[in-house]
Amino acid sequence: MIRQLERLAMAAVVISALMLFVTSTPSIRGEELHGLWLMAHMGSSGLFVVALPVQAILFVWLQVIMPAITMTERSLLMALYVFGGLSIGTMFACMLPVPDTVSMRKLIWVHGWIGMVVVAWLIPIVVTRLKTRPGIVKATKSS
Repeated sequence: MIRQLERLAMAAVVISALMLFVTSTPSIRGEELHGLWLMAHMGSSGLFVVALPVQAILFVWLQVIMPAITMTERSLLMALYVFGGLSIGTMFACMLPVPDTVSMRKLIWVHGWIGMVVVAWLIPIVVTRLKTRPGIVKATKSS
């Protein structure tokens, strides 16, 4: 049961990260993110902000119960948690009354680059998971 929940949480992380990448395309083109694109980005971020910590907790719980993971996958996931946490943290810092406008713009710039790292980092994670656990695809198709 925990394994299925962890897989579901990981799927939510991947889907939300892809949605965040797609909705950030105006900023990739050098434009400002506003209007419907910003609303969609903010909506997708809610899923990411919830799914990433849930997946991390379930992953750690799984490792305590049945430690069957390669060092490569563990390292990839730990880096994902760090980069994902930094991405979330930069936006949280913008919501505090401490940074001025210039600092907020810098935090948003850093947030964008860290977000790109998260998306790029998910590629080897997904590939590694599909290679080391071929039953994942079958298990998700039958569910």
